[in-house]
Amino acid sequence: MSFHRRIDGEFRVAPMQVAHAVLGLGFVAVFLATGVYMRRTFPGAFEQDPGMRMMFRATHVYILFASLLNLLAAAVPPPPLAPSGSAARRRLAGAGSVMLLLAPPLLTLAFFVEPAPGRMSRLYTLSAVVLALLGVAGRAAAALVGEGPVEASRRNRG
Repeated sequence: MSFHRRIDGEFRVAPMQVAHAVLGLGFVAVFLATGVYMRRTFPGAFEQDPGMRMMFRATHVYILFASLLNLLAAAVPPPPLAPSGSAARRRLAGAGSVMLLLAPPLLTLAFFVEPAPGRMSRLYTLSAVVLALLGVAGRAAAALVGEGPVEASRRNRG
C-alpha cells in the first residue's frame, strides 16, 4: 500500500490519504476496545434485553465498517488531477473524504450514547452511515465524472 502519488513528476505524501490511514487504523483500535468493553460488560448487563445487545453489537460492527472504508480511501486515492483539472472534482473528492473521516467518531459516540433501555431511535448511527455512503459516492463521482474517453481508456487498461 502506498500513500504517495505523483504530482508534477515528484512523489509527495497526500495529506488526506495520511488522515484516512491514521483515522482508519485508530478506529480499528477503537473497534477492538469496544469489543473488549462488550465482552466484559455483557455477561451480566442487558442479559434479558436482546434489543440492547443487538444495538451495541450493530454499532460495534459499524465502527469497523467506517474504519475499513477510511483505510480503503487511504490505499486507493482518487486519480491525480491534471493542473487544469476541475475545481468541482477536487471539492467533491475533498467533501467525500471529510464525510468519510467524520463517520467513525460519530459511530463511536453512537456506541456509547444511543443504546438505552426502551429507546430505539438511532439518529447518530443513521447520520454516520449516511455520511459514509455520501463520502464513498463523492469520492467515486470525483474519480469518474469529467473523464474524457482517453483518460477512461487509460484507467481501464491498467
